Amino acid sequence: MIDSEWKRNYLSLEELEYLLKYSENLNLELKTVITVSVRHYNSLKYIKGLAKLRERYSNLGLNLVAGNRLYLTEKEQKRPIAKLLKKAVKLAVKIFNDTEVFVGTEGVINIVSKLAAEHEIIPFLLMDKNLEEQITKIKTINKNGIIALYTPFLIFSKEDSDLNGMIQLADYALRRKWVRKYLTRKGHNFNQIQALFKEKKKAPNMKHQSMETLLHVFKELSIFGDMQTISRHLERLREVNIIIGFPLREEESQVRHFAEVL
Repeated sequence: MIDSEWKRNYLSLEELEYLLKYSENLNLELKTVITVSVRHYNSLKYIKGLAKLRERYSNLGLNLVAGNRLYLTEKEQKRPIAKLLKKAVKLAVKIFNDTEVFVGTEGVINIVSKLAAEHEIIPFLLMDKNLEEQITKIKTINKNGIIALYTPFLIFSKEDSDLNGMIQLADYALRRKWVRKYLTRKGHNFNQIQALFKEKKKAPNMKHQSMETLLHVFKELSIFGDMQTISRHLERLREVNIIIGFPLREEESQVRHFAEVL
């Protein structure tokens, strides 16, 4: 799954075709899922552009998201999410009528659940607090539907510790609004914590109390630990049908070990 985040970083159709050809030659089971933010201007035009590629490559999939405000212009932030999602989903299911269409639920879980019941698209959750509640909410509206989950992960080697996992995840975790509010409410200096993680060597100097609070938060947002710990985490996700993992350490061994546990 490719998430370009900024519109300027979207793969051109030529670049995407090169990638699809390459992965098809490498392994017929490999699928490339491209992420499109529906609030980006020209998002529908980009999706329409995927139609010709989809005719030639069965290994192309689509993930639609509302888009994080960080990666949107001021005008894009004001665009109507529900209306744009509905339009994009209707277009996507025509083009990708014989494969999965994922739709991110962040901030729009009710809308996406209803679209899932109507169009058989796949709600795509992020590993986050209240995950079980979110799964229940989707199942209430779309009982027998498929659910997908994105989770960052880090499988520890002998030299690793919880701190290693936290350092790898820090940027991702600390930009989440609820994490910032939670840390402040617990009496921790958010700016100080952020500065310590930016200079990774200083992270071990963090106060024990802050470290304990952060460990709790980071475990809500990801899966990290040894193989047994990872396996236990995944056991709790039985109601999730598709898990898309992002290796916090970009090594082939991480991907292989995670696949083994799945």
